[in-house]
Amino acid sequence: MRNIKNEKEEQLKILLELITEFEERALKTKRNTKHVLLLKCAELLQDYASNLMKEVMNEN
Repeated sequence: MRNIKNEKEEQLKILLELITEFEERALKTKRNTKHVLLLKCAELLQDYASNLMKEVMNEN
């Protein structure tokens, strides 16, 4: 059980890095389709990270 929690925590770290990367790229991109897609990806990753964090917290 502890191993699964560690894996989820590692996934959260990676997700947060990806979210930051997408948001930074979106800021550097002109407001076009790519900009919108980067922000949408970041938003979806944030939703996933939020759900994963809830799972980790419930396992405590």
